[in-house]
Amino acid sequence: MTKLYYTYSDGDGNETEIANQICYESGEAIDLSGNDEILFTYDEKRRIKSISVEGNAGAKTFEYMQTENENIVTATNENGGSVKSVSAKNGAYDKIFLNGELQITYTNRADGQISVITDSVSDTQTVFSYDALGQRYLYAESKNDVMVKEELSRDVFNHITQTNITGQVSHSYSYSYNNDVYDMKI
Repeated sequence: MTKLYYTYSDGDGNETEIANQICYESGEAIDLSGNDEILFTYDEKRRIKSISVEGNAGAKTFEYMQTENENIVTATNENGGSVKSVSAKNGAYDKIFLNGELQITYTNRADGQISVITDSVSDTQTVFSYDALGQRYLYAESKNDVMVKEELSRDVFNHITQTNITGQVSHSYSYSYNNDVYDMKI
């Protein structure tokens, strides 16, 4: 058994220290008791299957599924609301759904860096481009046919030498022998 101490703040500067006891079975937390009792259940792969709080009508449940190409995790609350994460096994994308509706998609490069973020709720797409060293040199965001773009230029020492933002200002940077910025032009 382990004791967990934390402080609760109500936002008005009033703080209460709370102590809970955690009971473990085979290395898994199965019971958290104190001011509220929280029960955990696990599946055969030792992943959380459900979390329930004493006095609440239902439990938050977690469902895990694997297809040939995807790993899927769905968390459902006591009211039936759900959040689902769908991840490509090869790392190519991650998608988040809220109550069955696609919210956001992350498209990834082979090295794992994000190349595109598509926000289905706000209808916004953000694109990232990287150089051969994996450093971002372009950020572009588009929404309703309006695009804002930021481009970075680097010197052979990997210092940012110029930034350009669409419709905004351009900045140029120069460096001294000890890597301090000694000149910045706007």
